[in-house]
Amino acid sequence: MSFRTALVFATLALGGACAEPEPPRPSGQFGVFYGEQVQERAELALESLREGQLGFLVSVPPGYEGRRVVRAKITRPGPLGRRVTEHLEFGVPSGKNEFSERVSVPSGAIGVWNVRVVIDDTLVVDRAILVRRRTSG
Repeated sequence: MSFRTALVFATLALGGACAEPEPPRPSGQFGVFYGEQVQERAELALESLREGQLGFLVSVPPGYEGRRVVRAKITRPGPLGRRVTEHLEFGVPSGKNEFSERVSVPSGAIGVWNVRVVIDDTLVVDRAILVRRRTSG
C-alpha cells in the first residue's frame, strides 16, 4: 500500500471516529399560510391577507428530546408610530411533530414586522417581513 493510500484511509478512519451524529433539531417558518404550508415572503400587501393567513409553523423532528416549549416575540407597527411587541408561549403537544400558530394583523400595522421564534433554546425563526398597502397602478 502506498503512503498516499494509507494517508487517505487514516484520514477517513479518524474523521469517522470523531464525528458524532448531530441530534435532531427543531425548525420553523413564518409567513403566509396556503393550506397547511407556509410561504415565507419578504413583503406582502395588507389587503391580500385574509384573517388567520399569517403565522408561523414549527416542526419538531422525531427523536427530539427537548421540552417542546415555543416562545415567540412579534414586534410590529402600532398606533401613533409606536412599536407593539406581542409575546406568545405555548407547548407543542406531545405526539405532534408540527404545530402552527396564526397571528392577527391589525388594519394599521403597516411597516416592518420582526418575528423571533425559539423552541426550547433553539432559535428557529428570526426574520423581518414588510407589510405594506397595495400600490395602485
